[in-house]
Amino acid sequence: MRFKKVRVILLTMLAFVLLLGGTFQSAQAASWKNSVPKVLRGYWWSSYVPGGVRVRYYFEKKSISYTDCFYQSHGKWINSHRELSKVNTFNHVVKVRHYAKNKYLIKSADSYNSYGSNRVKITRKGKHKIVMVSRFKHTWSKPETLTRAK
Repeated sequence: MRFKKVRVILLTMLAFVLLLGGTFQSAQAASWKNSVPKVLRGYWWSSYVPGGVRVRYYFEKKSISYTDCFYQSHGKWINSHRELSKVNTFNHVVKVRHYAKNKYLIKSADSYNSYGSNRVKITRKGKHKIVMVSRFKHTWSKPETLTRAK
């Protein structure tokens, strides 16, 4: 009789430990963080469009901001001192999710309405190159290759 009680108690304890152990171990690596990873911070140049402009993005710790448009004149890049109209930028606080190796999803962290894209997917293609895709109302934009500014 006593042996049955001990066996039942041990089995219930084992089931309890297995049940709780599985729930606490499931820490999500793909949770939303409040800062841009260090590997993405800094200045990034868009690819050159012949006859067009290049865009320089600045990824800060908490936002993607300070976008400047440059055009080429006599072989030199001239700053037009015009910022983009919030299409690919979040000039306010962002949340970042690292959901796969070298893949990040960025969205707005506060309730500001977005005039352009509401999410940005970034894929790292090496130390000095990333690919950025913006999400607009119902579609994703074409991939844009960015290189790190020197």
